[in-house]
Amino acid sequence: MPGEIKDDLKEKIGIDVALLEGKNTLFGYEKVNWKEWQLNDGTPVFVPGLFNTEENDDRSIYLLRIIKW
Repeated sequence: MPGEIKDDLKEKIGIDVALLEGKNTLFGYEKVNWKEWQLNDGTPVFVPGLFNTEENDDRSIYLLRIIKW
């Protein structure tokens, strides 16, 4: 998952590009209501509220997506 690069870091590493992104994630839901989640290696991250997963017996993870009709 990409992180945000602040202007002072961009200047330090000599880049002048910016990410243009919309209000929705790659999966189509809004980037709102952030909550904590944990990667497989235990790293804590924040994900949007509608980011819901289910872990299987083999430890693979499925992303559950609610579709509104």
